[in-house]
Amino acid sequence: MACCTAIMNKLRDEKWRPLSDDEEDQQDSGLIDQSARTRPRSRQNLWQVSLVATACSAFFIAGYAIRSAATPMSWNYDSATILPSMIRDLLQTTDASKSFSHFTETPQVREADPHLQEHPWRLAPSPEREAFYHQYFGHNKIFLLSAEDMKRMGKDPTKYAHIGEDWGYGDKIYPARLDFTHQMHCIHVLHTMLNPIDYKINATEQGGVTPLVKGHGEHCLWALYDYISCHVSWDVYNYKWLDGFPRPYPDHASQRQCRSWKPLHDFYLQNDVSTDARILYMVPQPGDHMHPMTDEQRARDAAIRDAAGGSLLQPDEWLVERRKMFNEAMQHWRDTGEVPRVAPLTPEEVNTAI
Repeated sequence: MACCTAIMNKLRDEKWRPLSDDEEDQQDSGLIDQSARTRPRSRQNLWQVSLVATACSAFFIAGYAIRSAATPMSWNYDSATILPSMIRDLLQTTDASKSFSHFTETPQVREADPHLQEHPWRLAPSPEREAFYHQYFGHNKIFLLSAEDMKRMGKDPTKYAHIGEDWGYGDKIYPARLDFTHQMHCIHVLHTMLNPIDYKINATEQGGVTPLVKGHGEHCLWALYDYISCHVSWDVYNYKWLDGFPRPYPDHASQRQCRSWKPLHDFYLQNDVSTDARILYMVPQPGDHMHPMTDEQRARDAAIRDAAGGSLLQPDEWLVERRKMFNEAMQHWRDTGEVPRVAPLTPEEVNTAI
């Protein structure tokens, strides 16, 4: 745009520059003759100005279109420039960022829909339902980010847990997980709390859940609230008459633009490093930044341990056990040059494993 402005200013100055002495003499030779000489030149300058203005507008529009195509508004991010490089490349080079129109369904106010009724979500607690969650939304995989990725996300990499730079993963040393799978994991956690008998959740004598289960549920509720309150939906729902229900019944169905979660699932499978024992059992090293724990969290953890009756390790005991596993993994790697592997954690083991 600056170049276009300079060209147009040059043409404008050329058109309206003061006349030289020779041009004034020529002008005095006759008004009719002078008019005949200047009109074609004026038309030529106007044509040049119009042409440059049109070209500048075309370049601006083309540049905006290219930029918009290169940085799609994907996964609720305003710009792909703040996404980790691997996910940004995934969205820009595949169909992962494409959306599709989908009319959501509300089971209670719909005629029998075999597809909806057979959806795993509609099943009673069962191995089939668990397999659905664990296969696609298991919160047990890890991938790695670089320091540049962390900075792009607005985070200070010096204040986050990281693996060794010599572990064989290049500049990607910061463990990470996708928030989408954590959200689905949290929905599953809340579902298990609604069905404590089926899921054999430890209950108190009063019929409530233990502090450990309650703490996990409260964490998940906050995570879902934090996400939903930030990504405000403007979807509108209506009411229907439901046979056997005396007042209008809410129908939360709406037409939405959805994105497939399968590309994220595939991304996890391709970049998962959770079976590397060095990463699974990593512990803080000298010089690592330690964030303070809130008094509320410290009191909650103490209540959880007290309620467990000594079956849970104290923090220092837990660290000792983890460090032992970590040292064994590191020793295996140094002795053999091979990455020490462990079996993939089940979703239940993610929050209970040492």
